[in-house]
Amino acid sequence: MIRELVTEIERKISPVIGKLLYPVPGSNTLCREEGRILVLNTGTGYRFPGGIIKAGEHPAEAAERELKEETGLEAEIRKLEVIKPEFDGITGLHFFYSAELEQEFSEGGSWEGKAELVKEQELPEKMKKLVEETEV
Repeated sequence: MIRELVTEIERKISPVIGKLLYPVPGSNTLCREEGRILVLNTGTGYRFPGGIIKAGEHPAEAAERELKEETGLEAEIRKLEVIKPEFDGITGLHFFYSAELEQEFSEGGSWEGKAELVKEQELPEKMKKLVEETEV
């Protein structure tokens, strides 16, 4: 009885502890188009297109895949711009790649948000600072 209870508690707590102690790395794409930055509007704010790197996947491949999944857009990854151990309050390695869209921008999106081109000055301060640090 006690063993089953401990196992159930461990099953519920382990994912949370894993995210705190062993955060999953993420990869993001920074695209500049017509003097604006490509972002995903989540409805509660902006974020760069990106997400979790799958096991065995190169961070650049993850950035390209996540961009396509989240915006419907394809881009050529140009360069690794910066790696951050924490970004926007989320711990874990965050890879940021500059990229060039391979097609004309069209509004797309996914369940995660809507793709938008936003003027750099309209970005939240943390995002603006990151863009300024890169050659995007």
